[in-house]
Amino acid sequence: MDKNEILLRESFRYIDNNPNALSNEIPNEFIDFWMVEDIHNFNLEETGDTNQGAVFMYSLIKQKSEKGLTEFSIEPEKLMKMYQDWQLVLITISLNNLTDLSFEPFKVFDFDNFNKLEFIVSRK
Repeated sequence: MDKNEILLRESFRYIDNNPNALSNEIPNEFIDFWMVEDIHNFNLEETGDTNQGAVFMYSLIKQKSEKGLTEFSIEPEKLMKMYQDWQLVLITISLNNLTDLSFEPFKVFDFDNFNKLEFIVSRK
């Protein structure tokens, strides 16, 4: 099993065990693995074929099941917007970890409320 397969499985296990994880609780290794490498050349149509897309879909389905839903439907445009928002969340966590900026902790897998999310920033 290669490193990406191991990280993918560990990501799924982490999501299963931490469905309400806060931004300050996510290991850096996962943040790096979940973020797209080049946001400027990012192709939304290819998302499903990536580890990042797999982690996103797994966490979205986990979040829905935590709310008691056994099935749900979502328009492709809304799904892609959620994915973009999630990538923004991951970039914010990365900035928090790598710079002197400090963001108030927030739920990483709270997809339904990303449109209400406010980033509260200060200096460390």
